[in-house]
Amino acid sequence: MKNNGLISSRRAALRGVAAGVVALPVLARAPVHAAKRRTRFFSVAELALVDVLTELIIPADEHAPGARAAEVAWEIDRRLADSDPRQDAALRNAWREGLRRLDALSRRTHGVPHFVRATEAQQVALLETLAAGEQAAQKNPTQAFFVLLKAETARAYYGSELGLMQEFGYQGNVYLPEFVGIDLGQAPRKG
Repeated sequence: MKNNGLISSRRAALRGVAAGVVALPVLARAPVHAAKRRTRFFSVAELALVDVLTELIIPADEHAPGARAAEVAWEIDRRLADSDPRQDAALRNAWREGLRRLDALSRRTHGVPHFVRATEAQQVALLETLAAGEQAAQKNPTQAFFVLLKAETARAYYGSELGLMQEFGYQGNVYLPEFVGIDLGQAPRKG
């Protein structure tokens, strides 16, 4: 896989704010294998699109596996399926409409009917365009969806075993033979 130097800064941004500005490096793609289990909320085509998008946001690198290995698309599918259809109707609709808008944007921008069929360079260019405008006060609906997509990708990835253990190096709770408190005499005082 090519590394354009943006991966480490992207990981730092995501780690720090869980949805910061994302650098979008080139990724080695592998299709979602829908045969291993059934989708619960997304259609198979929608899940494949979410899988490509999440891997673009958090790709595998020399430090840790990416969103695909952590099954981020499946986790987002599970969360949406488990959400209350009445209470979370707006969220569910935002996902369906956002994915539809990305396909439409791919069609308008590159003449490719579906985002997943665009080249990696076209996919990255589209997402970089959305990322460049996401700080604007007035986001268009596709940019608003991109913000949601990044936040949920980070949430699912850093909540996964791979993200937590390999990215953060979390070793689990450890036993401390004695309390490692602080010396109150050296603690800063207010006032």
